[in-house]
Amino acid sequence: MLLNMFQINGGSSTGLIITYSIVAGATFLFMILFLKLGLASVKSKTKKGFKLLAISILIQLSMIALLASPFILMGFAAGEFDKEPSPVLIIFAIVLAIFMDLNIINILHKTGLKRAILCFFLMIIPLVAGSVVGVLLGRFNLIIPI
Repeated sequence: MLLNMFQINGGSSTGLIITYSIVAGATFLFMILFLKLGLASVKSKTKKGFKLLAISILIQLSMIALLASPFILMGFAAGEFDKEPSPVLIIFAIVLAIFMDLNIINILHKTGLKRAILCFFLMIIPLVAGSVVGVLLGRFNLIIPI
């Protein structure tokens, strides 16, 4: 989705940006709802409103973006480097991001680490679904015509 939005050759149309913004917004709302569902199912010690859950998700996503930023920069500057990043390094960064995300859920919502795994998996469902929808919209050119 981001690859289509930030292409250098000609940029993106307004309809494409609006379509992807709608998909990203819907994904974010569903992540909040699924986190609320996960916290209710694991009986977390602190019940939080939607505003604090949205802040929690923003903290988690910004932490993951911070860990992924070197790989994103390597992807944008692919012609400048002689070799690609090591798969071991990428797997290490993914495992570290998942571990830190579980700990953030545990600290903010006081669920316990085992119960935070269920909340994490419930939050990943809309994120993966939104990514798949974004890729399919870009692949089949189903954008809002503007």
